[in-house]
Amino acid sequence: MRRATLTALVEMDAERFNVLRRRDQLPFVGAAESERGWQEFSLQDAFKLRMMLDLMVGSGLGPAEAKSVLHGASMIDVRHAAETTPDLWFGEFTKPGGEFGGHFGTLVQLADRLDKPGHSSRIILVNASRAARALLARAADLGIAD
Repeated sequence: MRRATLTALVEMDAERFNVLRRRDQLPFVGAAESERGWQEFSLQDAFKLRMMLDLMVGSGLGPAEAKSVLHGASMIDVRHAAETTPDLWFGEFTKPGGEFGGHFGTLVQLADRLDKPGHSSRIILVNASRAARALLARAADLGIAD
């Protein structure tokens, strides 16, 4: 999809998108940046951008920090996230020494990972399933196919 379609899908104005692009703050890695160029985007790219925007609004993170949190989010497929019950969450657990890592799963699965002494001093999560369902519903409303 083209940039105008992507920005309409995630409800972002083109100027904000361009600012994020110029500052290298978009959450796309690999092919989205280098091989396809900036004119073609996938539904998966839109999903990562939607989660990034949700992180920025929900946690008060800036674009660079939200992009960093989503570094490992490529492993989550938008359709799988939309269909998963209970909801899938994605986020970052920061250990007391500053080391961090991306995690995804249900809240119960994530809580099990946290149930270790000294494991995390900060947790930032985004509801990937909610973001995926909202994105797919908006794509259907706008007549956007994969």
